[in-house]
Amino acid sequence: TVAGVRCWIGFPSYTGIKDVQERRVGDLSVVAGGSLTVHIQSSKPVSSGSARLVGLDRDVPLVQDKDGWTATFPVVQMAEKPVPADVAADGAAAARGNNPPDGGLADGATNNARGAKWVDSYKRLTGFTLRLVEKRGTFEIESRDDVLYRVEVIPDRDPQVKVMYPESKVTPVTQRGAVLMSLDLADDFAVKKLILHYRVNTAGSIDTSTEGRLRAAGENGQGAAPGATEGKEETIELALPADRQPIRSLTYPYVWDLSRLKSMPAIGSTIVWWIEARDANVNHHTYDDTGRAIATGGVALTDEYTARVVSEAEMRREMDSRVAEYFGRIETNTQSQEDLNDTLGKILTGKKQ
Repeated sequence: TVAGVRCWIGFPSYTGIKDVQERRVGDLSVVAGGSLTVHIQSSKPVSSGSARLVGLDRDVPLVQDKDGWTATFPVVQMAEKPVPADVAADGAAAARGNNPPDGGLADGATNNARGAKWVDSYKRLTGFTLRLVEKRGTFEIESRDDVLYRVEVIPDRDPQVKVMYPESKVTPVTQRGAVLMSLDLADDFAVKKLILHYRVNTAGSIDTSTEGRLRAAGENGQGAAPGATEGKEETIELALPADRQPIRSLTYPYVWDLSRLKSMPAIGSTIVWWIEARDANVNHHTYDDTGRAIATGGVALTDEYTARVVSEAEMRREMDSRVAEYFGRIETNTQSQEDLNDTLGKILTGKKQ
């Protein structure tokens, strides 16, 4: 019978944590992709044994060492096969239909890439039980430990990326100007890559009214204008600071110099851009239209933003308008403060208002 159990957890390589940590049997929380080592001491002579992985329907044999018996096994979420998914209006994916042509295993698989149509169906490790074979003379008797040692598999969460600036989804920019950005990044272990995606949409018929400018940027600031030509998607990998590794949280300022584009965008065209962040977990997968798995790492995407290319004269008018609006708000706030001070003074001096 089982006289004692000790457990150690190992972290997956993508976390950058190399130390193996001992844990109490009642506190077995393991990051998906890590490992669990179980060491067993028995009260009687044992000839063999195994650990039954509950939830995965697998047996891992015990190996004898000088102090007892040991089993080490990877702690994974096994994706039986990716299955087609209908994406609901709230963004949740509900599994539907038959199996795709290319299935397989995925550790903490995800399916949040733009346009993805497949999701993983999981089998999850929930714990383990122990089986020992005792020696009794010339006989071997199987002894089962009825205790379920529970294991919590902690999935690797996708990174997070948010555009803090610009606040507006549509902003003006000149042909040789720059798009100023401020990004907030976060991940439970480390953001590994930061990628700027963009496409330059050539101008269609140009309407300089406010409504026309919004149409030129597309609905809600996305897409090309009526009569416009949508450009090819391009990418720029943004350099992450080497002295901040591993990056679990970071405010990232970036100045995108449009003069360094391959060709100068024409006045009236729009530049649609968005940001992609990836973590280091290469066992994350997304799927193409056929259901074939593509290792990408955990992925997060921002909404699309639009830079509207205008002439320098129009940019000056835009800036003048913003400055006038800003000072107008200051003047209004100043007058309100003076009125408040006047009212307060009359209350304190007992004068009638």
